[in-house]
Amino acid sequence: MRWLVSALCVVIFAVGCSGSKTPTTPSTNTGVTAVPTGPVITVPTTPSGVKTSVALSTATVTVEWNAVSNAKEYVTEIGIAPGSISILHRVSTTSDTFTALGVGKYYVRVKASNEAGTSEPSTDVKAVIIDRSISEYLDALIIGHGKDAPPTQFTYCGWNDSNAQRWAAFPRGTSVRIRAASNIPAKALDLLGRMAQQTAAATDNNITATFEVVTESEPERRPNEIAIARVKDPYALGCAFPGLGCPRNEWSAPGVMKSASIILRDDRTPDNYIHELGHGLFGL
Repeated sequence: MRWLVSALCVVIFAVGCSGSKTPTTPSTNTGVTAVPTGPVITVPTTPSGVKTSVALSTATVTVEWNAVSNAKEYVTEIGIAPGSISILHRVSTTSDTFTALGVGKYYVRVKASNEAGTSEPSTDVKAVIIDRSISEYLDALIIGHGKDAPPTQFTYCGWNDSNAQRWAAFPRGTSVRIRAASNIPAKALDLLGRMAQQTAAATDNNITATFEVVTESEPERRPNEIAIARVKDPYALGCAFPGLGCPRNEWSAPGVMKSASIILRDDRTPDNYIHELGHGLFGL
């Protein structure tokens, strides 16, 4: 009988003898979440010192900027309008190059990035690619750039003593109509037309130009127009250089062009026409 009672106690203890509960293992969960140790990663600041350079020979735009201390990589963007994106690159250096670009105006911006996120973009920086074949005639005629560019409505002609530190050409905002005689060589007409197309880009949209070929052998100049003629004797039309030809500028006020005539002798080369159109457009 004793062995039966002992067996019953064993069974009762297994399920809770005398009302006691089965012992449990104490929980190790304290309700406190462990905090990782180490430096806190923050979103990088916006890159500063962004600047661009253009290589016309390869139609490329290179952008450079100052390093951001906690950046892991940089995002560079280029577009044809402020804030637009045509091409996006990710680089680990503080410079980048966009290649095989067409003629026109571009806007470039840079962001810094790491594991925490991406910074706000830098301010757009402009880069202009001009037609290589005529760039040599325009590279000194860029309007609105440089430390001497005054905040006035005129275009700048630095070497003109009577207009020093002033603009000296058609007023900003002018749309110039270029009219060329049909007897001008075809190659020269082609270059003149292409230069007209590039005027807006070359002048930061301060001056635009249209081009047309007319049947007149000596087109008459009118306000906001440049008339281009090919003649046998430029001297007879008032040129001081009978062997070459000349631009004849008309001014509506000191430093403010009204119209221009370009008169060239009939044996002049296409380059001579482009050179003189620069004088006509910019009063040089």
